Amino acid sequence: MAIQMHDIIQAMEALAPSRLAESWDNPGLACGRPDQAVTAVFLALTPTMDVLQRAQEVGCEAVITHHPLIFKPVKSLAETASPARELAFLVRHDMALFSAHTNLDICEGGVNDVLADLFNLEGREPLSVTERQAYYKLRVFVPETHLAVVKEALFAAGAGNQGDYDQCAWQVAGQGQFRPKERANPYLGEAGQVETVPEMALELLVSSPALPAVLAAMHQAHPYEEVAYDLFRQEGRSEALGLGRIGHLPEPLSFKDFKAIVRDRLKTPIQSSTDDDRLITTLALCGGSASGYIAEAKSKGADCYITGDLGYHDFQQAREADIALIDATHFASERPVLGAVKDHLDNIFAHRLNVVIDAEEKNMFT
Repeated sequence: MAIQMHDIIQAMEALAPSRLAESWDNPGLACGRPDQAVTAVFLALTPTMDVLQRAQEVGCEAVITHHPLIFKPVKSLAETASPARELAFLVRHDMALFSAHTNLDICEGGVNDVLADLFNLEGREPLSVTERQAYYKLRVFVPETHLAVVKEALFAAGAGNQGDYDQCAWQVAGQGQFRPKERANPYLGEAGQVETVPEMALELLVSSPALPAVLAAMHQAHPYEEVAYDLFRQEGRSEALGLGRIGHLPEPLSFKDFKAIVRDRLKTPIQSSTDDDRLITTLALCGGSASGYIAEAKSKGADCYITGDLGYHDFQQAREADIALIDATHFASERPVLGAVKDHLDNIFAHRLNVVIDAEEKNMFT
């Protein structure tokens, strides 16, 4: 079966639900059609013209970026400036453009978790909590013939994740009974006749951000006209979601030694405060542009804070707050997430979709 853009959108919703995005943000499908056939996807941070041209040159029908193309109302489609110039290029070449922005910053496994993984951050939690994520147990009754199809769709939509494990499910065999009424259009049986069918009761854990996508996937994959399912709120089980991460390094390091690790693992020059002899035990970070969390990082016990787009007065604030500060650049602190997005799409679509990371995208300045 050919992959369509709506399949890719559903997969991205499973990773970074759009409902997590900040109110000012504009993630999602910016150009293209949900029913558009896609064989290859191009991944980049920013939908600049050179990124879109490289995507078109290698035969990608869709582009997924972290930064959205459109933030303000488009008042003209004259091809003299962004975003009209890029939109015209996409339309002319029948290409789709999708972005996952602050939702990819906030979600588990997104920008900030990938950045935290680079420094082996332990006991991590959000730096700035935006909400608490609830959990539900989904139980759905599926005919044995469609168990694998429904299960695959639910996993792809984000169900079945528990801690460091995914594709977790519990199932037991039983018999389902129903009698279609006159106006019913049953997948099995006839109107007025009682039907008994071998079915499986399938149970999976679902987080609240993933729930809408999971239920939509269930209805789409399930063969029955009326799907029988239950949802149980997991009382006492919740998890904080938010921007940035804070946690502990595996072992304390001098700021001088830690800066060398940052440069090496992010493959970028950095700017930093003058705290070389400071011992770094607790680290806070936020990919992209997040100078506004310096005070919060200090208040939560961080010895050092990493982000991008820092200015002179940010370093002055950090000195007054007595916290070490590193500007690892907007680009370098977000770029690693592209590998996680590729792994996620590869895991869902396997060899049916070619996922290409733009190898030539560069920082906007040196």
